[in-house]
Amino acid sequence: MNDEKKYVLLYKCKFKLFNVAGSELMYNKFTTEIPRIELSEFCRKNYIRVLSIIDSPSQWNGISADHINMLVEFEPNRIPGLIRLGKIKIELTVLLGYSVDVWTSPDFSHCFRQEVISSAEPLYV
Repeated sequence: MNDEKKYVLLYKCKFKLFNVAGSELMYNKFTTEIPRIELSEFCRKNYIRVLSIIDSPSQWNGISADHINMLVEFEPNRIPGLIRLGKIKIELTVLLGYSVDVWTSPDFSHCFRQEVISSAEPLYV
């Protein structure tokens, strides 16, 4: 198995700055490699059907963000409570090496929920 298949490349915009006219002034990003096996084991252990990365709401406003937002879809009848969801957040933070916020689709307003879901970049399916 080559290195490309062993790792999931996590790519996320760290910050964007815009001028008054809306032109992009700065674009910075970070990348990190996540061992695919570890990510798969984590998702299976936590009954995660789909794990995706999403842009943070603060980035939609052009404000700096230093964390990763993850959209999580759980298996039917396996949706965790708040304590378990907090543990998942901590475990993802350790696995990725960056502060992580965990979201589910009902967490978003119906006004822009579909936009968030359609722009999500899946890491595990």
